[in-house]
Amino acid sequence: MNKVLTYIFVYTLSLVACGEAEQTENKAPQTKVVLPQPFKSMQKLMVRPGLDFHIVNWGKGADTLGAVLVLRTDTLQQENTAYNLEIEGKFVEAFNTDMDTDGNPEILIYTTLNDSVKTAELYCLEYNNGEPNRIKFPALTSKTSKLYRGKDNFYLHEGKLRRAFDLYENPNPKAKPTGKKLIEYSIRSNTFDITEIKEN
Repeated sequence: MNKVLTYIFVYTLSLVACGEAEQTENKAPQTKVVLPQPFKSMQKLMVRPGLDFHIVNWGKGADTLGAVLVLRTDTLQQENTAYNLEIEGKFVEAFNTDMDTDGNPEILIYTTLNDSVKTAELYCLEYNNGEPNRIKFPALTSKTSKLYRGKDNFYLHEGKLRRAFDLYENPNPKAKPTGKKLIEYSIRSNTFDITEIKEN
């Protein structure tokens, strides 16, 4: 497995170098790169100058199972680390934030399950001294789960993670939404705090 990770790391960095050279010439920043099989996509997250994360989605076969490789490069400390995360479903997007403002970056990886509504799954890795610590993302309440039909919109707002989706009271698959839910997440003591935002 180490040889595979080393190959992916070297291969990915070579692609990033080419991509960054193109960005300088075209002055159009791009954070996602399409890779040849078995790699599906790559997203670059810059925490600060010298500290970058490359999120590589890879795996063969159906979308029901896959993997996300989190490559961390710290040029100031001269460190390179790799963390492989097995996922069920499909990788969508990754975010970088520091919701507990402790100076340790959190890498949020948004995936969807392969069910009828593409239920959202979110993995949180907080990096402390270069090592990842998994923080469990909270599930929806049973009441909200009954009204949930996927199509989540995750985004960052003032350093916090927000999640928006429609609510459906009618079980008919063709029914129109009857409301919206907006949830804001923060982190305290390695645990997610949840706040429901009332939209005006």
